[in-house]
Amino acid sequence: MLNTTIHGEGYPLIWGHGLMGNMALESATGWFHPPAGLIRRIRYDARGHGQSSGGAHADEHRWDRLAQDMLNVASAHAGQERFALGGQSMGCATALYAALAAPQQVSHLVLALPPTAWASRPAQVERYGKMLDVIRARGVASLVNLARQFPSVPGWLHRAQPEANEQALLEMARFDERRLGRILEGAMHSDLPPRSELAALSMPALVLAWADDDIHPLATARYLNQTLPNARLVEIDTMPQLQAWPRLIDEFVNTAGGA
Repeated sequence: MLNTTIHGEGYPLIWGHGLMGNMALESATGWFHPPAGLIRRIRYDARGHGQSSGGAHADEHRWDRLAQDMLNVASAHAGQERFALGGQSMGCATALYAALAAPQQVSHLVLALPPTAWASRPAQVERYGKMLDVIRARGVASLVNLARQFPSVPGWLHRAQPEANEQALLEMARFDERRLGRILEGAMHSDLPPRSELAALSMPALVLAWADDDIHPLATARYLNQTLPNARLVEIDTMPQLQAWPRLIDEFVNTAGGA
């Protein structure tokens, strides 16, 4: 079962969080979801994350498989045939796969912090493999201690909001060793959809990216902006710019209500 919440009123946006994150972590950061907004946010803890149950096998955590979970959430809670999809990092990839599976139902895409993809993916897969090795040899607590030495957010953001990285570490520490292992294995066998397929996604897309993050490189965001026929790219590198994202998402998705 997927832990799901609905906040606000208006046009529906189904949203997926990032790898090893959850709804609570995203709410704590405030990067994407305002206390009150113009749209109806339908959010959920991804399979194996937060308060949602996990899959029995690593393949169930591949990002293309998670797309069906996103569409199931939309079917159960959107209350209408068409809706917007979005998410950050893993959630961004999930939204892209879901849009390819049901393009007639997806009116808008919000693609925040696109992850490593294609040519840049092997280095990230190697990083996941090393994380798995640490977990299997010494447990999740050792991985958390190691991760504390390497903040998962850009330097400019860590200086402005150091508590965000600490909260992410607390959430990582709550994972069961086997569950986190399956999630990481699923990510190792995941990538963004083939480039040739992305060009067929003609719905409006808002691509949100920040600088100085090799896990979410600007190169991926820029390629999506070039490939998706109806995309708009927003790049940032300051905290005030990041604080504008929730309203920007609201205004972008709200236009779908009149589409």
